[in-house]
Amino acid sequence: LITVHVGNTSEFKNFLAILYAAVHWRIDNMESPAKQPLSCHPCTGLVLRDNFVEHVSDRVFYNERNGKAYKFFQVGDTKCHNYELMNSLGYFEDLKIEMLGKQHFLLSYKAIKGTLKPKCKKQIEAARQVIRMIHRKGMVHSDIRIGNIVFVEPNEAFLIDFDFAAQAGTCYHENFNGELSERHPTAKPLQIRRFEHDTYAL
Repeated sequence: LITVHVGNTSEFKNFLAILYAAVHWRIDNMESPAKQPLSCHPCTGLVLRDNFVEHVSDRVFYNERNGKAYKFFQVGDTKCHNYELMNSLGYFEDLKIEMLGKQHFLLSYKAIKGTLKPKCKKQIEAARQVIRMIHRKGMVHSDIRIGNIVFVEPNEAFLIDFDFAAQAGTCYHENFNGELSERHPTAKPLQIRRFEHDTYAL
């Protein structure tokens, strides 16, 4: 772990860019504990430690000081950040997307406080309403599962992680994991995205 004190937003972003590059190299070039599952923040699946920044993968960070999640993407990344879709849903506070140099961009937003397990039927219905909202825009979330729905008392729910979201009728990427228990039987690599894949997963 690295603990660094920074004086301003620019320095913090530079630190994240350097940390991203270092973690990316480490994961690509050696077997390491970074590949192993870590204990997760109940709101976002992001790790909290030492009151600063911790990585979960080579692209995700959480800053406890400002309560924001940060997610890196490479230019031309096969996973789409879907900023416009997230922004249209209206519940991502302080949602921003910005370039970091010529090779990466950074998506950030205030983490949503809640739990990963529903406590009542009204929360399940709230999640269903968000899915319907996404579908009315012609999109499929494509990755609805435990960890990607945040349940908030008394009866709210919010979807997160829109990396795989895309227009209905388009095909899943060849590396899409269709073996998770939440996946519809026809939600497989190179197969067509369908609205029922989301509703089945819920």
